[in-house]
Amino acid sequence: MRAIVFGASGGIGQALSTQLAARNDISRVYAVSRNPAPSGPNIVSYTADITHEADLATFAGSLKAEGDIDLVIVATGLLSNDRGLSPEKSYRHQSMDAFEQVFRVNTFGPADQSAKHLLSVIDSLTPVDSGKCFDWAGKEVPA
Repeated sequence: MRAIVFGASGGIGQALSTQLAARNDISRVYAVSRNPAPSGPNIVSYTADITHEADLATFAGSLKAEGDIDLVIVATGLLSNDRGLSPEKSYRHQSMDAFEQVFRVNTFGPADQSAKHLLSVIDSLTPVDSGKCFDWAGKEVPA
């Protein structure tokens, strides 16, 4: 099996990438992140921003020749950053720019951009359980 982990440089994504790579039934983990992601046996680090469509299109294109993709995990998330974005303490601290940044990374990137490009790659493959998409509660989402 082959797996993709988006957000692989963060705590959860890095742990998932490392744990998946250690499994005997996983032949390759594509660790995708804006920042350097983990590397090691069975891990291929790929730099891409989940909010940049061109990055995801290029990544999806590179996967077409690689074979079956059986698992896609999106472990991206943004609450604060080093450019001034921080959790709001009251309504006075909220701004449209902050909302747009958070929604771009936490919602639009995973739901629109990654699904848009990866479902087309997964749909062209023929593994037994490929092409399924699940919501946060684990319920299958029709493609």
